[in-house]
Amino acid sequence: MSYGALSSREILETLYRLRNRISERFPGCSLLKLSDQVADLLKEAQDRSKWVKRDLSIFRIPLIAFALIFPALIVVSFLKLNLDIRLFSVGDIFDCIQTVIFYILFIWAAFFYVQHLERRKRKRKVLNIFHKVRQLAHLIEMLQLGKDPSRADAEGKDTPSSPARLKDVFLLSRYRAYCKELLVILSKIPAIYSQHFEDAEVLSLVGGLETLCHNAQS
Repeated sequence: MSYGALSSREILETLYRLRNRISERFPGCSLLKLSDQVADLLKEAQDRSKWVKRDLSIFRIPLIAFALIFPALIVVSFLKLNLDIRLFSVGDIFDCIQTVIFYILFIWAAFFYVQHLERRKRKRKVLNIFHKVRQLAHLIEMLQLGKDPSRADAEGKDTPSSPARLKDVFLLSRYRAYCKELLVILSKIPAIYSQHFEDAEVLSLVGGLETLCHNAQS
């Protein structure tokens, strides 16, 4: 693992160990199912985190080809027609220069537009992933309700609407600990993507999701 950069592979291995611990103590529980969903997001991050940096570069290829082929066609045309530049008037030369300038401006504008579209598409996909992370964080937080170890041996009768009370204080504490660990792992998914995507809104959301996961642990 390279220190200074998050590795989705290392985090995924940590998650698998946590999942095994959850399965051994609480087989078939909802937290186990949520850990599988977190694993799916981490696998996607493993395959696609660097995609935000290079995936859509293929759309630049036609522009690069056009930028190279068009001048080549002009040169070939001059050679085929055996034109003598000395026969060109000042107006003809000016028109040629003007055409070249317009061509350069067109290529620059096209590259800028494609880059803008690429960034918007990458950002939209990253934000969709962040939305899934936020949903999972809320679900994990909800699972902690009613899992307070102090309720295990608390005096008093439950009401008809009270949640089922787990009597084992140790198991309750482990369940809450597993929730906290899963939230920590979940908070790393946005950070993995942000390593390869420098955007003010994305970085702000990463901080917000990390805060959400941290607050959900309490």
